[in-house]
Amino acid sequence: MPVIKTQNKIFMLYRGVTIFHSYKEDDYDVDSPMTYFYSLNEFGEGDFDVRDLTCPESINEKDHKAIIAAAIDSGELKVDYFQVLDEESENALSQGQIWLLTHLHNVTEPTHIGDVPNLSNIDMAIFVAAKDCDTPEEVLNKKSDILASVDNAFDAINKASL
Repeated sequence: MPVIKTQNKIFMLYRGVTIFHSYKEDDYDVDSPMTYFYSLNEFGEGDFDVRDLTCPESINEKDHKAIIAAAIDSGELKVDYFQVLDEESENALSQGQIWLLTHLHNVTEPTHIGDVPNLSNIDMAIFVAAKDCDTPEEVLNKKSDILASVDNAFDAINKASL
């Protein structure tokens, strides 16, 4: 039977780092990832065993995402050989978005899209509007655009209710 070689599935994204599932064989069943092994790239290179990482006391040992995130934060998991972490990444937040998340939503040290909490529609509209902003003043200058989009949304609701 022919085998199709595919890329590993993504397990998690954290601070611009993508962690992939690992599989026992090169030609694997993509629905059967290994339980404790993960990779630092989509081709299975940079494999590591989550059980070898330090599990902080505040984290459940079965919460692999939290353990891996803590290892990335502490520098224990060396990702720079396999992934380039630059601020030009498509997952990087602008300074305006970082300011909003830090001051309005109490997110500690946000840097990438994976750090965005679940936001309501209005909060998300404000967040998206801040994409090209680098200062709080630039975010405030977007206020009229944000209010106009909110007004448009309510106008659509009014028209639909008539």
